Order: sequence, then structure tokens, then C-alpha cells
Amino acid sequence: MSTHPQFRVNVITLALSALLGDAELAGCTGGGSLQPAPAPTGQATESAPTLVDAAAGAVLSAGSVHINWVQTGPSSSLTESVDVTASGGRDVVTANETDHATILFIDGVAYVEADQPGLEAIFNLSAYVAEEFWDEWIAVRSGEKLGSLSYDDLTEGMTLSSVADVVQVCGACTLTAPTTVAGQRALSVQAPAPADDHAPASARFVLYMTDNSQPKPMLLELRGDGNITNRISFSGWHETLHLSAPTDTISAQLVTIAESVT
Repeated sequence: MSTHPQFRVNVITLALSALLGDAELAGCTGGGSLQPAPAPTGQATESAPTLVDAAAGAVLSAGSVHINWVQTGPSSSLTESVDVTASGGRDVVTANETDHATILFIDGVAYVEADQPGLEAIFNLSAYVAEEFWDEWIAVRSGEKLGSLSYDDLTEGMTLSSVADVVQVCGACTLTAPTTVAGQRALSVQAPAPADDHAPASARFVLYMTDNSQPKPMLLELRGDGNITNRISFSGWHETLHLSAPTDTISAQLVTIAESVT
């Protein structure tokens, strides 16, 4: 597992530089209903790596989990609502409240449906191609691309194992003071953000987990300097997720060909 989370889930991540700009990515901060916690319980005495490993294990054994990923800046916003199982999932993407896309990952195939603004802004397709293929299900198979995003880009964070990797923040992680998240007691661990995450030296990942015998991740955020909010919240554990592949699809190769002749 990676020593730092890629604080990016799927397609949103790769659109960050284009939509928010490198200047806004220079500083990130978290927010939310975090308050001092009551007196610690036994789990608070566990080491930071032990707690993080337990949280990652809870993800792997969950069957399914819902993830809500939000990044907001002074003039932009990016949101992903993701439902994940061991073998695939569904990701609903919204950029700036106007650009939309849905990604399904089923039986090893990524299916993408997006509106015209979404195909242009998120996938960097031309206006001509976006107008032709918006509101169609586009099938992206291993080795293929849709616009600027590869198959691997689209499917990252769409299985429980890849979400468990996101939770694994421990490289040089340390325990921080217990707190409450949305009214529930939480343990927390923090780790420095790696330099290649476009964050300042002061930025750090903070993972909040339930304080019980089987800690589960509750919230992961990137905190530091600046005016961007960057948060991943976890909920919907063990819920049944029904996914079915679209029956009428267009090959991503056809979109690539159309893009090459514009």
C-alpha cells in the first residue's frame, strides 16, 4: 500500500489543475463540525499506524462504502459521490455545479455518461465532439482513453482495495487529539502531505476514525494554508449496491477517432 493517500478519487483529481488552477492548489484547508472530544477510551492508546491499518482493514471488509469527496476554492468546486464495492462502483461527478458526469465500473469496463459541459471541462474533449457524444454511454476498456483521461484514471478509487490505499496515510503519521465529527467521537491521525500533491510544506493529511474496537474511517481531509476545502467523508457501510452495465454504448475508440479529426 502507498505510504501517502492520493488525495484524489478518480476523474476529479485529474481535472483539478485545469479547473482550480495551480495557484489555488498551492494551499488547502479543511473544515466541518470538529469539536473537542470527551475523555479518551482504550482505542486512543493504540499507535497511529495500528489505527490506520485497522481503518484500512475496515474498508476492505466492508462489502460496500459510500464516499463523498469535495474540493472548493474561491471560484470553483468539484464534488464526487462514489459508491464502491470490492469489484467496482458508481461515481457521480459535478464540477462548478454545472458540469456533470457519471462513471460506472462494472466487470472491468468503465462506462462514462456526461453532459456537454462535462465532456469539455472534465475530459478535455473539444466542443464539437462533446456536442456529438454528450448523454451517450461511452465504454472505456483497459488500455483506452476518453479525452485526456485513461482507463486507469477513470477506475482509480472505484474498488474497496483502492479506497483502502487512500486511507493509508501513514508514512510519518502521529496521533492527534481525539475530537468529535458530526456529533460522534473520533480518533485522529495526521501525516505530512507529500510534496508532489501541490500542497505547501505545512499541509498535512488528517484521518478521523470511529473510536471503538473496529475503527472505521469517518473523514479524511487535507489541512494547511490557503482557502481551499478538500475533504473525503465515509458513510453507507455494508449497503447493497445494484449496478448494471448500460446496454447501448459507444466505444471510447470512436470518440478518440472523432477527436483526432476535429
